[in-house]
Amino acid sequence: MKKFILLLFISFFFYSCSKNEDNNPSPTPSESTSNPWRNNPYKVNVIYFVPRDVSPIPRYEERISKILLEAQQYFANNLQREGLGRRSFGLDLIDDNTVNIIRINGLLGKNAYPEEDGDIIIEREIDNFFSRNNTIARKSSQDLVFIPKYNDDDLDPQGGPYFEVNGTAYVMDFLYLDTEYMGLLDGLTEYNIGSVYHEIGHMLGASHNTMRPSLTPTLGTALMGFGNSTYGLSTTSLTGPAVIQISHAQTVSTMTRANWYEEPLFQLNTLNVAVENNSITIRGNYTSNITVPDVVVWHDPEPFGSTESQNFDYDAISWNTKTTAGNNFEFVCDLNEFEKKSGQYELRLGFLHENGYVTDRSYVYNFVNNQPVVNHIRP
Repeated sequence: MKKFILLLFISFFFYSCSKNEDNNPSPTPSESTSNPWRNNPYKVNVIYFVPRDVSPIPRYEERISKILLEAQQYFANNLQREGLGRRSFGLDLIDDNTVNIIRINGLLGKNAYPEEDGDIIIEREIDNFFSRNNTIARKSSQDLVFIPKYNDDDLDPQGGPYFEVNGTAYVMDFLYLDTEYMGLLDGLTEYNIGSVYHEIGHMLGASHNTMRPSLTPTLGTALMGFGNSTYGLSTTSLTGPAVIQISHAQTVSTMTRANWYEEPLFQLNTLNVAVENNSITIRGNYTSNITVPDVVVWHDPEPFGSTESQNFDYDAISWNTKTTAGNNFEFVCDLNEFEKKSGQYELRLGFLHENGYVTDRSYVYNFVNNQPVVNHIRP
């Protein structure tokens, strides 16, 4: 549907609101909520951060609540598919249809919270808000921050930070961020609901990756790759390794612990990488004072990694494996899954500790004559 046709169906609302953030008490959640994850001990802190010279977008509580409740189901479907049970992240609920969204009014105008570095000041103001308002509990270390768009164009919205850093996801709110318009807005794929889900994935610990070719026919596009633009239009799924990462998130856990995301004492003792039977096999042994149930490996073709302005790891293919007795692990990465068999690759290992912390190791290797040269890789 074209944008000008959509405009025939859109109503605009006028909204007025108080600017006194300290008069923003947390609503009392209903005791009768039947959400399957209502008893998760940790819940995502959903925050609506409003710069001083920006107005909240109409119906944000209703729209965002619906998006997040559907997101819970989406993530649960993916965890269930990977055999991890119907688990998802917890939300602080007022009732079955309403998420407790904490509104925080910024002390400064939008220019103080720019797209690239605005998160630094926003994070400071959020921390100060919770310090001043001790009756409003922060229910985990994972924040999801919605920020109203900065300009006046709903069909070309522009705003502040839109990324994840240190367990906090920043996303933009605008009039058409609404399940009602799923897949109907030409040119807005960068800011659609799939993009919100993508950042939630990062907040929960998932890294960028692409779907392995053998899985694409059934699972479609990887959400943590280019799935932010395909969600709602075609099959879009979390890869198995992304699901495993998310399963270790604080707000997905049903266990309480005092050392969430505490850095462990870790050592990679042995690492053997070889080409065997048209596969890259990776075997190793480690020691750690915090249990490592799972390990993930990514093979990222050049240019790899990411910069402040561009991500180069959307095309990384990945595998996950369980650790075995004695702190051993093994991967068999089928070379048929590699669409590119030339140039450099970065091999990254992620050791997923049970407290949510991830220990990383990375190595560079080359393809020569369509074969990987990996015998130089050591711990």
